Amino acid sequence: MMPSVGIIGMGGMGCNLGRNLVARGFALSLFHPPGDSFGIQPFRNVATQFPELQAATVFDDLNSFARSLTSPRIIFMMVPPGNHVDDFLTKVISSLSSGDVLIDGSNAHYDDT
Repeated sequence: MMPSVGIIGMGGMGCNLGRNLVARGFALSLFHPPGDSFGIQPFRNVATQFPELQAATVFDDLNSFARSLTSPRIIFMMVPPGNHVDDFLTKVISSLSSGDVLIDGSNAHYDDT
């Protein structure tokens, strides 16, 4: 059985990454930041727009999202670079355990790390 993968942020990059992962057999959990200009309802529409994403589970709550993933958790954080990354690191870190993998795919400049 393929491991589950989580994606935080379902803009263009997160959506296409999710489509790619599901097409390769990964169980997928999705979370999109509330209050983002993209909004949760358009996010739900994106998650159902593509047949391959219809098998993904969409979460409104970050803790429920993290609990849905098998251990060790694999999470791609596909949020805009800068403060968004810092905000989500602060929010998601309490839901993670030793050995979990959190990948920052924000396109931040390498000097920002």
